[in-house]
Amino acid sequence: MEKLKKYFVEKLKYKMTLKMLLMLMVLFISFNGYTKIILNTCIVYKKGIDKGLVLVSEYHSVEEVDNYGMASLKIKDELEILLTASFIDDNQFYGPSNLIKIDGQLILRKKIVQNSFFNKGIHIPLGVSQTLIYQNDTGHMVELSITPEVR
Repeated sequence: MEKLKKYFVEKLKYKMTLKMLLMLMVLFISFNGYTKIILNTCIVYKKGIDKGLVLVSEYHSVEEVDNYGMASLKIKDELEILLTASFIDDNQFYGPSNLIKIDGQLILRKKIVQNSFFNKGIHIPLGVSQTLIYQNDTGHMVELSITPEVR
């Protein structure tokens, strides 16, 4: 009787250990599949270009967003840039792709700029920096540098 009881206790411990290992594996797989996009950004905002006197504001930021997540970059009440970042699907590889699509809106003095550098969205490879420049005829210039990375 004691041997039978000992056998069932050992079998139960073995099953519990297997279940715990299986749960840990599922947990680690789910964390591995949840990748965040990191946007290293630099905004240089110049105004008064047409008058010869240039006022320059510079803003550096590191934004961490989910796939299709939004980040807001703002310099006082003058300038705001809304960015949406997403992975471009690549059917050849499993996991997140190396190409990031960035859509956005440029808001200058509380007005959305229609013909800015985000007309069709931009595609940037991971780790590569891309600089976009917008200049209007009223003497305002916005220079945006974006470098996407993953975590």
